[in-house]
Amino acid sequence: MNKIYQTGKKYIGQDMSKKEDEYGCAEAVNEIVRLAIGQEAGGGLSTTKMYQSLIMDKRFRQFAEPEKGDVIISPTGYGRGIGHVGIISDNNKIMSNNSLNSKWDEHLDLDIWKKRYFTFPVAFFRYIIKEEEILEQKKISLLEKIVALYKQIINLILNNG
Repeated sequence: MNKIYQTGKKYIGQDMSKKEDEYGCAEAVNEIVRLAIGQEAGGGLSTTKMYQSLIMDKRFRQFAEPEKGDVIISPTGYGRGIGHVGIISDNNKIMSNNSLNSKWDEHLDLDIWKKRYFTFPVAFFRYIIKEEEILEQKKISLLEKIVALYKQIINLILNNG
């Protein structure tokens, strides 16, 4: 199951933007992502900087169609008005900071988002864990341990021989 989605659901109804209330969407998403994967998505309090960060970040990949746990972003500076960022939930809903009450909730759905941010790009970024890379890292770690063990054995043989 998607960690970002699960973490977002866990914090529904809570204030996830401690510094900024009305425009705390990027801060809230960064906090949810940090709690889920250990690092923020990037960009601080700015949707513009977060968008640029997500484009460059190798941990995230942009997709045309959203899945639960994807970051949805319509960044300020790329359309008319102020942008927004959230996380795709289930049932076509989006979890994000609600400017009316400063709470993390599901006050938007994808249709409303597209109508509200129609002058902005609507981009979806998915956190990617490549299983092959994780397996490769485990193999390298195991090989390093085997090499270190062989070195110890050789040293013992040379010192006792």
